Amino acid sequence: PNYQVNTVQEEIEDICINYQQFFVREVPEVSRTKAYAKFVPKVNKNDRREENFKQLQAAYDKDLLELLKIQYRVDDMPQDEPDMSLEDRYAYRKMKASEIHTGERYQVDCLWKKGEPKLIYNKINAVNRYQRLRRNPSYTAKYLPVYIKTLQEYLDKGYIERVPEDEIESTDSFYLPHFVVSKQVEDTVKYRIVFDGAAKYANKSLNDAMAKGPNFIADLVKVLIQFRRYPVALTMDVKEMFLQVQMDPRSRRYHRFMFQWPQDRDVTDYQFTRHPFGSTGSPC
Repeated sequence: PNYQVNTVQEEIEDICINYQQFFVREVPEVSRTKAYAKFVPKVNKNDRREENFKQLQAAYDKDLLELLKIQYRVDDMPQDEPDMSLEDRYAYRKMKASEIHTGERYQVDCLWKKGEPKLIYNKINAVNRYQRLRRNPSYTAKYLPVYIKTLQEYLDKGYIERVPEDEIESTDSFYLPHFVVSKQVEDTVKYRIVFDGAAKYANKSLNDAMAKGPNFIADLVKVLIQFRRYPVALTMDVKEMFLQVQMDPRSRRYHRFMFQWPQDRDVTDYQFTRHPFGSTGSPC
């Protein structure tokens, strides 16, 4: 109830002390506030009968209890991850079993579904997609500089590698079509390359052969609640996060793509050595 009558200072102080002791004893430190001081019942100076005050205090106790229940329902959210499906459990166990440290970084197998990969050799389709891309009027002026800058960085950082000459004709491989997308950021337009793991060939894509795995991305509500614990919060960002995780050598042949440098006469075949963006299992 919202008591809009005058207060009695002595009784307010007594109530505050009692509820302060309650909060110290019953409520975790991180959840304490001085809210009890804002909801102290008002008592009329001209009516200080003990029975009236007890009724007001009982009504306040009921409201305070409801407030505490609401707060605990938010603060005491389950910390454990939700139950995984059978496919998620399989993907998670596969990921943990293949996880090794190479000295510089972690290496994890692709999360292939059971019996996969069974992908049909699609190089001819990738060639056709790449030729259509090059015929785009914006390719030379807008897209080609993005490809040159990005792929050179990928080569320098070891994210991609040239396909060995003796493996180029292997039909046990899969090629990723790629294209450029743009995004307006204030007064400038930013471009980036997208490797299309969802592109289908013979009614099947690379992502169709992979398990998604459980979602380990932090829940936003839990993250925001953590901001209440301390006066200062620190955040960080891992640059090119997926590309920091090394891919197992056997899976690299299914992550190929092609590109022709301006100074070359022929197209060059590359393959990823790290887990790329756009792959179903990468977020796991």
